[in-house]
Amino acid sequence: MLLPLAAAAVALWALRAMLRSTSYAEITERASTMSPAALASAVLITAAVLVLLALQDWTTLRSLGHRLALTRTAPISGLVYAIAHAAETALVTSAPLRYRLYAALGLGGTAVVRLLSTSRTASWLTLLALAGALLASTAPRLSGSDPETTLALRAGAAALLLLAVAAAARARGVLAPTSLRVLRLELPSLRAAPPQLLLAALSWLGTGAVLHVLLEEASPGLPPVLAALLTAQVLGLVSGVPGGLGVFEATVAALLAPLAPMGAIVAALLLYRLVYTGLPLAVALATTIVLQRKAIRHAAAALEEQAAPWLGPVVPRGMAIATFVAGAFLIVSGSIPAEAGRLRWLGAILPLGLVEASHLVSSVSGLALLVLARGLARRLDGAWHASVWILAVALVTSLLAGLDVEEAAVAAIVLLLLIVSRRHFYRRASLTSRPFSNRWLLGVGVVLLGSLWLGVIASGNAQLSEDQLWRFSLRGDVPRFLRAQVALATGVLVIGLLRMLRGATPPPDAPEDYEWQRVLEIVAEPPTITSNFALLGDKRFLWSERRDAFVMYGVSGDSWVALGDPVVPSRDPETVEELIWRFREEADLYDERSVFYQIRPDNLALYLEAGLSVIKIGESARTSLQGFSLAGGARRDLRQSLKRGEREGLTFEIAPREATPELLPQLREISDEWLSDKNASEKAFSLGAFSEAFLVHFPIALVRRDGEIVAFANVVRAGREELSVDLMRYRGSAPPGVMDFLFCNLMLWGSSEGFAWFHLGMAPLAGLEQHALAPTWNRLGAWLFRHGEHFYNFRGLRAYKEKFSPQWEPRYIAAPDGLATSRALLDVATLISGGLRGLLMR
Repeated sequence: MLLPLAAAAVALWALRAMLRSTSYAEITERASTMSPAALASAVLITAAVLVLLALQDWTTLRSLGHRLALTRTAPISGLVYAIAHAAETALVTSAPLRYRLYAALGLGGTAVVRLLSTSRTASWLTLLALAGALLASTAPRLSGSDPETTLALRAGAAALLLLAVAAAARARGVLAPTSLRVLRLELPSLRAAPPQLLLAALSWLGTGAVLHVLLEEASPGLPPVLAALLTAQVLGLVSGVPGGLGVFEATVAALLAPLAPMGAIVAALLLYRLVYTGLPLAVALATTIVLQRKAIRHAAAALEEQAAPWLGPVVPRGMAIATFVAGAFLIVSGSIPAEAGRLRWLGAILPLGLVEASHLVSSVSGLALLVLARGLARRLDGAWHASVWILAVALVTSLLAGLDVEEAAVAAIVLLLLIVSRRHFYRRASLTSRPFSNRWLLGVGVVLLGSLWLGVIASGNAQLSEDQLWRFSLRGDVPRFLRAQVALATGVLVIGLLRMLRGATPPPDAPEDYEWQRVLEIVAEPPTITSNFALLGDKRFLWSERRDAFVMYGVSGDSWVALGDPVVPSRDPETVEELIWRFREEADLYDERSVFYQIRPDNLALYLEAGLSVIKIGESARTSLQGFSLAGGARRDLRQSLKRGEREGLTFEIAPREATPELLPQLREISDEWLSDKNASEKAFSLGAFSEAFLVHFPIALVRRDGEIVAFANVVRAGREELSVDLMRYRGSAPPGVMDFLFCNLMLWGSSEGFAWFHLGMAPLAGLEQHALAPTWNRLGAWLFRHGEHFYNFRGLRAYKEKFSPQWEPRYIAAPDGLATSRALLDVATLISGGLRGLLMR
């Protein structure tokens, strides 16, 4: 990812140094005085190159045994190569587009891959061979007869030829796959290879001929131009910059600088990009639209419904990119001089103040669009409204500032697309509720620095001073550029200050009184052990339509984290499904990710249907209390713990819920001592904290010695089905095994009271598969379970629960797929730990 940025930066630096020997006026004069014959010749040669490439694809397909008519393959080749010439890199190819188009002709994936690898091999071999040979033969001319430069160029030529030989050897299987780390290389049979290599060579020669005719009388001859262009093609492709933009131009300009005026080289390169790259791309896209017009008309009626699943994620990002490009276009246009003829025409009918103000507003609008584009990517309705209005303003001001029809056309197109795609921008979140990504900030920075660089170059030798800032005239391009830059810098400063002064994300809203009362009614007979955690007071609630069930959740980072499955006392599967979808929709409305933590296996299909990815996070243990007894060899250790506690003078009792408020001061003292001894902090969300408002809802299991409370745990239940504890604390002076004593007595009590199960809680990361073919998370979790004792006593916790001979049931987390799952896990851990500080403590 860094290579394209580094290559582009070096290329821009080199271009800037080389452009000092020319001027903007010289470049525009040479481009505007280009003879029609030269332009026509360049267009014809470009068309011939596309024909040669289409023939190359066709002959390749025939050599692979696919007898398709040239009339069917040629349009596909033309479209693919037009796009490839405009934006292709060595790492990101046009293969997906080629596969999609050829699949319509009945070709399978293997055939398309072989076509791609074979044609690419032929193109690369001929490119490397021609570039090396021509660079070696023309090195003295390209170096200006400098011996050292000639030697360096010939060394580069030798490297290119060696690469060609190595690639050919690899394609023929002479070198092992690991000997040359390139994409798959494949040559056709010896019989089919000559025509394909010939067509590839002719297409490269035609490419160089386009630049040769555009240089006109400034051309030093076809061989040097070919050497420079083909060498630039190699460097552009391997740089990873789309279309080799910047790298290609810098290389050609550097190699031809001793043989031609720099102004002529730059003008020819600009026209080369227009003729060889832009024109074929426009024609290919227009042809595709014409050829598919009937299908487009027939599909228009059903497009909204059929395309909704994939347009949803594509349209916002696509409109964000389009708006960003429109903003960049406005900023860059404000940094370079306006066309003199248009300004004279405007000056004759408009006051100077309106022209100056429009120029400034247009540049500031560009900055606003760069910022708003991020909001469009997040589907924010506020960003959509602001972008529509700003584009409408930019459309007008670009015409008033310099009759910039190009800017107005771009603004109008993006404005129209935004209006058509209105329904995709519905979220109510604030534009400043999320930080800008590093990529977005980098993009904005590149645009602003690029506009500044272009403006400085366009200013030529003009003095850039404070006096210029306040000069107003129709031809005052430099003062207008300076004012635009000051406005942009001020805008960036204001945006930065607003970001710094933005308040923190508000804490979760406390439920209204009527909501809390309804929660208390439902949890009075809790359907699951987990539903008791609704009483912690740290959660929000999303209710079913009938308000007889809810999802309890907390907010951490960019995640809405629901604890457990939806709480549905009736266990109605339709209500569970309704709440899962409603939670997904509400989180999406605020551009947050929805996460369900500690869900049971029962409803996994519903989470998968809701578009979430499910991964295992551990196992939950519960022991049967039906006929529970400590007799037998399997529970000998537990029996001994019970007897040892009795010898130590320990007694067990259950304090009813009504007695809990009176016990709270003593329990607080024990809890504080326990936290201090363990150097621990209170947890939250899925683990009970010492909260008086929470504990008063439960009976308390107490262990006393000589009448003094030495250990306690709050007793939670799920109807008469399940019994458990949550908050467990004991004094430092309590005898060893005090918690075993508490658990044994509580299980015996629960069995006598008719409870069916005792819930022992989760063992995180337990039961994860470590097979080599298991998912990455499972293997990582299994490794942490075995070796992560420094962070958490994973194995010890599971071994402790195993003493009670439990049954184990898996627990899962459901979250969006990909990196979002990793971020969701971090947000969950932060939520449970009560913040980042708690997360970092053991």
